[in-house]
Amino acid sequence: MKSKQTVNVSIFDETYSLVTDELESHLMEAARLVDDQMRAISKAGIKDVQKIGVLVALQLASKYLKEQDLLQKNTEAITNVLDRLDLQNKLLSDIL
Repeated sequence: MKSKQTVNVSIFDETYSLVTDELESHLMEAARLVDDQMRAISKAGIKDVQKIGVLVALQLASKYLKEQDLLQKNTEAITNVLDRLDLQNKLLSDIL
């Protein structure tokens, strides 16, 4: 089991202390991603921090769902290829 550590991240000019067993570098990258997206939305003219946060969460959730869908499709494609290879292997074994 990984040990817990406290990691401080800065998002949209706020500092958050997080107790986590995640890699610090991973958490810092995630915080940078959220910060960048919040700043981009803010530059588009939206100033309400809560609204900005919700929009970023929605963007990230949408991206996550698209990635999950792609992963599922790729997993199915790989499974189909492996099944075909297994069948071909069995056919070759019967011939030999």
